[in-house]
This record gives sequence, C-alpha cells and structure tokens, in this order.
Amino acid sequence: MFEIDSASQNDHNQKNNSERPRTLFTMLITIIALSFIIFYCLLIPATTGQSCLNPYDSNIPNKAEKIFLDLLVNGIAEQDYELLAKISKPSGLVLLKELEIPVTKNYEIISGDYFLGVYEKRIKFDNGYVVHITYGGKWSCPDFFISEQEIFERINLLSIKVIE
Repeated sequence: MFEIDSASQNDHNQKNNSERPRTLFTMLITIIALSFIIFYCLLIPATTGQSCLNPYDSNIPNKAEKIFLDLLVNGIAEQDYELLAKISKPSGLVLLKELEIPVTKNYEIISGDYFLGVYEKRIKFDNGYVVHITYGGKWSCPDFFISEQEIFERINLLSIKVIE
C-alpha cells in the first residue's frame, strides 16, 4: 500500500551517513571537555592538597605546609639560623632566637586553623613541649612539584611562642 521509492530511500541513507561524522565529532569534543573538568576538579586537589575550583585561591597546598613545618622544626632543632632566616619574617626570626627550649625533630600537629591568609598551628614535640606558630603565604594554583625555593619565597613564619 505504501511504497517507498528507491530514490527517496537513497536520499535518506545519504543524509544519515553525512550526519554520522558530525555526531562522532560532537561526542569526541564532549568527552574531552568532561575529561578536562574531571581532571581539573578532582585530580589536582588530590595531588596538591589544594582546591583549584577557585583559580585565584591563595591557600598553601598541604604538601607545601608539610615541607615548611619540617624545615622549621629541623632549623629550630639544629639552631640553623640561616635556614630560619629564609623562612621567617624578621620578627619571627627574633622570636626563634629567643626560643629556649630543647626541640626534637619529631613532632605532631595537635591543632590548626586558617583565617584570612594566616595559618595557626599548635605543634607538640616528643619531649612534651607545645609551641604555637603562625605563618602566612600566597600560592598559585595548581602546583604539582613544590621545591624548597618556593617555600622560601612564598611562606613566612610570623610568630612562635611556647605554650607548655
């Protein structure tokens, strides 16, 4: 009853065949875009310890904080004032020189806070002493490889005092 002529059937097949590459290209672009979003939102914070959802965020990555605290504790334990001068502001260095406690290289962070660009940490050493430190710095996002030079340039000890 309804017959489709072969000419219209051929036109229909040619139309479908010409749309197929365009559809595949659109799907490829969509997959690439979604992959970039997943990489940007999930992988970067996982590797740097820093949220990059706001590219103007200046929070210090967790890895950089760990390196900074290790340098600080080692510098205090060894009384390496040259190293301590690189990672502290002049007022912080004066306080470090006045710090008269035996510090071990083993420590644990017992509390921490961040407010308006200033980090506060309470550090407990193996020998029982607890110090309260404040430091600040600016960091660009993302940063996969953190060097000591970046620590020296971007993070500064602001103050330190013995609590117990």
